[in-house]
Amino acid sequence: MNRKLPVWALIVLDITLCGAALCIFALFHHVLPQSQEPIAVTAPQAPDAAQMPTFEFDFGEE
Repeated sequence: MNRKLPVWALIVLDITLCGAALCIFALFHHVLPQSQEPIAVTAPQAPDAAQMPTFEFDFGEE
């Protein structure tokens, strides 16, 4: 059995296999429950204006 597949069949087969791999990844990554506790993530607080450094630029214009 040394018959070659046509190009259109190879393209369809590649797209189908990539789609199946993506669905399997999504199943394990998004759908199946995780065994560990979720970690609480908080957004960082912006510093006050008094804590921000100030920069002065002198471009030599008079």
